[in-house]
Amino acid sequence: RVLSLAEDGTLLIEPTHELTALRLNHRNHERLILDAESEHILENIHGDCLEIILEVDPPVNGTFGLKVRCAPDGQEQTLIIFDASKSKLIIDTTRSSLSDKVAQPWPSPQSAFFSELPEEKTDIRIQEAPFALAPRETLRLQIFLDRSILEVFANGRQCITQRIYPSRSDSRGVALFSGGGRTVVKCLEAWDMAATNPW
Repeated sequence: RVLSLAEDGTLLIEPTHELTALRLNHRNHERLILDAESEHILENIHGDCLEIILEVDPPVNGTFGLKVRCAPDGQEQTLIIFDASKSKLIIDTTRSSLSDKVAQPWPSPQSAFFSELPEEKTDIRIQEAPFALAPRETLRLQIFLDRSILEVFANGRQCITQRIYPSRSDSRGVALFSGGGRTVVKCLEAWDMAATNPW
């Protein structure tokens, strides 16, 4: 990560530029329209090592997001959500894995395999961070998926990292969704990413 200060003193956080060297097999989409309460499966984008960049006009008072590591029947999926009404960036791992050996304990680690949940740790499946757009500001998400590591950067001002452990080998799909209003995905770029994480 690269940290810097904006002129107004805002802390900026971006992925390091060297990660572009891992990009393979570029795909792109332009101007995808999602009606309220709709989902769009990205047929040509799937895998467990991906970089995805989106420029989006999300609903003013609704939600926009992506589902990654999706099983074809939806039994496993991890949600990345921007909730404009709550001014939050969210990773929801409620359905990330069918395995009963996976927990999201707090305090750390963020996610791990356990035969049973350690004592004095709470299983937290939804991670939230404050994030709001300025009036007429476009949402820009840059997402890195490296096996079990999921990292989401939003407009250079927020970042969430989470570990996920899908149990199914076919949990590799990606989809977009919109709730509470119409969403315009101005552009979407995706690359397969050379793996850096063996797990």
